[in-house]
Amino acid sequence: MSFVWTLQQFLIGDWAWGMGHWAWGMGHGALPLPHSELSTQNSALPPP
Repeated sequence: MSFVWTLQQFLIGDWAWGMGHWAWGMGHGALPLPHSELSTQNSALPPP
């Protein structure tokens, strides 16, 4: 049970990191999002 929970947490965390990285790429690409907003959204993410 604990192993499955850990695996799920890992997958969810990896998905969240991927979405954050995608948002960073979009913000610095096609979408004119404020840099301060991007910094707040990605403050908890490891460097790409």
